[in-house]
Amino acid sequence: MAGANKRTTCALATVAIIFIIVIIILCLVPDPCRRHDPRPECKDPKHLPFEGDFTGHQTTATATPSTTVTTTPPSRKATEPTSTSQHPSSSTSSSMETTIASSTSSASSTWSTEESILGDTNTTEYSTYTTESSLFTGDDSSTTSVSDITDTTNVFETFENETTTTDSTTRTTEFETESTTGEDYYWDYNDNTTDIISTTLEVNETENATEISTTVSVEATNVTEISTTETLETEHTTEMSSTVTTEITTEVTTEVQSYLEVTRSTVESGAICNTTVCKEVARRMLDIMDPRDIDPCDDFYQYACGGILDDPFLKPENPQVFADIITKEALTYGDREDEELENLYAMYDSCLNYGSVNNSQRLIRATKVFEELGYKFNPMSNGEYNKAHPDEPQEFDLGKALAEMMKRHFTPFFDIIIDVSNHNKSEFNLKMVLPSFTSPFTNDRAKFVCFAAYKRKAEEAKLEGVYFDVNLHYKDYVNCTKLGFGLQARMQQIGRSIKELDLLGFIENSIIREQVDSEARQELDIMLGKFAKVTPSIPQIRKTVLNKEYDEFSLTEIDAGVAFGDIPFKMQGFIETLLGYAISKPEQFKIQVYFKDVFKQLFDIIYETHFDQEPLMQNIMLLLWMEHIYDDLVSPLGKPAGSQDYCFNGVTGLMDDYVSILYLKSLPERNTLENQMNHMINLILEVMESQVGSSVLKSRDDFMEKLEKMTGEIATLEEAKKALQRNKNDVKMDLTKNDFPGNYVNLMKNYRERLYNIFREETSDNRALWSFLQFPYRNTGVTSYGLNKFLIPHGAMSPPYFYEGAPAYINYAGIGHMIAHELLHGFDTTGMKFNGARKMEMTRDPILIDTSECLAEKLSNTFYMNSSTGFRYNFRLNASLNLDELLADLAATNLAWDAYIKAPRLRTAAILPTYGGMPTTLYDQALLHWEDINILQTYFIKTAQNQCSSTSELDILRVMENEHLPPKLRVNLGVKNNKLFMKAFNCNSKTDPMRMHEDNICYFSPMGYN
Repeated sequence: MAGANKRTTCALATVAIIFIIVIIILCLVPDPCRRHDPRPECKDPKHLPFEGDFTGHQTTATATPSTTVTTTPPSRKATEPTSTSQHPSSSTSSSMETTIASSTSSASSTWSTEESILGDTNTTEYSTYTTESSLFTGDDSSTTSVSDITDTTNVFETFENETTTTDSTTRTTEFETESTTGEDYYWDYNDNTTDIISTTLEVNETENATEISTTVSVEATNVTEISTTETLETEHTTEMSSTVTTEITTEVTTEVQSYLEVTRSTVESGAICNTTVCKEVARRMLDIMDPRDIDPCDDFYQYACGGILDDPFLKPENPQVFADIITKEALTYGDREDEELENLYAMYDSCLNYGSVNNSQRLIRATKVFEELGYKFNPMSNGEYNKAHPDEPQEFDLGKALAEMMKRHFTPFFDIIIDVSNHNKSEFNLKMVLPSFTSPFTNDRAKFVCFAAYKRKAEEAKLEGVYFDVNLHYKDYVNCTKLGFGLQARMQQIGRSIKELDLLGFIENSIIREQVDSEARQELDIMLGKFAKVTPSIPQIRKTVLNKEYDEFSLTEIDAGVAFGDIPFKMQGFIETLLGYAISKPEQFKIQVYFKDVFKQLFDIIYETHFDQEPLMQNIMLLLWMEHIYDDLVSPLGKPAGSQDYCFNGVTGLMDDYVSILYLKSLPERNTLENQMNHMINLILEVMESQVGSSVLKSRDDFMEKLEKMTGEIATLEEAKKALQRNKNDVKMDLTKNDFPGNYVNLMKNYRERLYNIFREETSDNRALWSFLQFPYRNTGVTSYGLNKFLIPHGAMSPPYFYEGAPAYINYAGIGHMIAHELLHGFDTTGMKFNGARKMEMTRDPILIDTSECLAEKLSNTFYMNSSTGFRYNFRLNASLNLDELLADLAATNLAWDAYIKAPRLRTAAILPTYGGMPTTLYDQALLHWEDINILQTYFIKTAQNQCSSTSELDILRVMENEHLPPKLRVNLGVKNNKLFMKAFNCNSKTDPMRMHEDNICYFSPMGYN
């Protein structure tokens, strides 16, 4: 025994020694070199992660009376010529000469359409839209531009330990874009201690090469030498090794040449940004980029994002995750004595305490919530009971019952929410849509079951190595949720819950009790099956709501049968119960109705059941109400009841106004940042006005009239506080720390009461803007077509959209692009239905019609893709759903860049001592730590990296149900149709038919050019 112990001890000691030796070796081995790695040792070809020649460039930093510079941009294939005169992608860079030739490792996957090869596809990972552990992934995207909808058609719930968030999304608000000071302060490049550099650029393009010769004449006043710090490893390098001020004189023939000239002169003065922020941004961008020699003209998404695809350690930056982390910490450790947020803390703490409540107690409390509605199951649906109790009342007011459920934020058949009026943009209208609310506490059981079946089929296809038809399997998934196993799973859960809650226990006769139960469930199953056959698909619902395709009827017309024929209740009485007051002029009270024909069929189905047997309809309604309560409070699917994530999802989904205050209070003082954002909004609007004014559009005057009325806003802490206080004054809500089910009911009521109080306000009211249309806590911009306004939330002012202290071009590629994207939605196919004052179809310019048709044709292709995990699939998109987002993306990239290159001349120094987080000097144009990438190329890389996903797997629901394209397709289609990108990366080679080329792109810009 002793010998065995001794042998065991020796073995353990040996393992420990070996482990220590391995750790020491790992510590001594240097990090592998990556493409564009600035470390000196990485300039040696032997350190590069791919085969082929690599000649690192050498930088000289001398100011001479006359200098001619030539540079090659990012590395290309080894088979391409290395001479700059022959290289198809030559570009200039001040004071440096670079020749690069490198081989390309074959990409691990391909993406082919009927007309081009684009590369792999990947799904974007958002905080509420993750493919690794959830059914759905959400948005965004970068910017989620959706029309004026609140809680509508939000089908992107998260399953399997992922957050479900229902975003109230719309489009944005009114803001007077006036100067914040009495006069404008223009930044002056002249300085007593700085050289004055006059740069003249001549762009001579040939078929295979672009040669730019730059003549720099230097007039020294006090200093005639520019010193450049070469060593990047020094910890205490100066923030800017050379201060260079430039005066740009450009004579150009095209807008694209203008972009390139500015980039290659002022922007590329040779200065390197050595601040901590710049180094961190450069390091992060380098990590995300593919380390292999990927040609950006072949697959720009892989080039920009390939470094993190399917990497278990590196993940894309997500501003909503950043906001969630801050908010969770504040909820956990926040001041419980803060009177402003006492209801938020009470709700959150009571929810956490609910985790310690046993199941029997949860059933008792859920039963009380069920009974709070004021109805119980009606045994009079049973003939035997009816005979035995002839005197029991049988009346059931369906309209009143539906209104009471909706006031508790439950919408079984349809929903009534608010939107901007058709006729007066200062007023709201009610709109009628298909059920839109999804609970933040649980996940949809039918979708959960059916998505699991879809995943099994996908895995089988992966193992077999065959192409997986996404459209075909999506159709199977939808049928499963409506009529198949998904519906069966719901009905089984309803059967269990009615027994566990003992809601029929008051019926003494057990046989009659069972008959009432089975009859109600059987009729509900039949009714849901009938609904499924007439209800449109989720993509069709989203398309219709986003594109504002509705009819308008007065209450008088609806009750007269003009809209739907006969319905089983009076719409006027229903609306009065919902709003809490009488409507004196029903003939003037308008409702926007989406899917009029669908609702006619749904009401016919309800009317048939209700007319034949009223008690049975009552029981069907109560089964649905019971399912909702049981799933939320007793057996939630996804997060356990009372867990931190369960409670966090609840408060962020239903208390957005409170959460926004908590979030903003947790941030450092942001007045300067808010000034910067407002300045960026105004500048982008000003640049677009200038470009539209000088465009060739035939409808230019209409565009200008609408653009002059358009405004953008960002919420401040004070504005958010005012909105919350208004809500608290109008809706009294006293929550306690020990009664979560009671708080739950109060919160649901509060949500709806707040919504209908806003209905009576003017649309420009800050409460309407920042506690309905948008919430500061969110991370995506929204645009309101009806208000001709866009709103940018505070949650978006964090990586990857904004880096405080980074060069301005990095932030214009992020939040600047978001601002431009939302602005340009005003001119997409739906935006053209609104003239800036009301809904009135504008004349669509032939240029925009041609572009829309061109892009729709490209979106209609069948795409074939291979993921790096071996998943092969093909799909076709719904072009009408994706078109507006793609249009906005295409034009936003150029508009944000154009605003950036004009920004130095438009700064208001009196109120903006810093711009984009940097001093108002030429330091804004300092380069990151790149060896061979110029600023225009960096800008495009950053815009692409805002869309990066962590996985190369395809999410069926993101592809089929989301207006945003899958990340890879969104990036590659965007640059594939952008002349500026092709110039920046010299993609106009006509020798390779698989590369991007100007002859095969769709031009788009409201300014009339691309």
